[in-house]
Amino acid sequence: MTLKSKKNTEPYMVHNSIQCLECGQILVSRHIHDLQTCSCPNMATVDGGLLYTKTAAKDPSKLKDLCIYSDDDFEKIRIFASRGTRGEFYDESLHYIPLALLTDQHLQNLLIYTEGYANQNELLKREAEYRRKNKELWQKK
Repeated sequence: MTLKSKKNTEPYMVHNSIQCLECGQILVSRHIHDLQTCSCPNMATVDGGLLYTKTAAKDPSKLKDLCIYSDDDFEKIRIFASRGTRGEFYDESLHYIPLALLTDQHLQNLLIYTEGYANQNELLKREAEYRRKNKELWQKK
């Protein structure tokens, strides 16, 4: 269950991820209680989705933090921050699409759908503004 929220003035997580340096596997936790574990003997884990980061491993020094926050460079955010979708007609299995790869129509629909969910909506507004600015730059060339 997602609760409607007020805009967060502090930086917040937009991508929860670690890399196990023993096997190289990158683990992403997309939602609360989404515990992900690598398959090597180090047994690296990440959990918490976008609410918190909880990591563990047999050797924690072999973990690399790959988390991304709302105050990071937007070029990076738009590649890693993603939205879960089941397709336009809800006929596909759940998969995640980075903001940068959302169609314009999907982005517009999400802007409407996420009103009242401040952090989610703010990222989508930033993506829409990014596209407007960059479209103008491409048209000037």
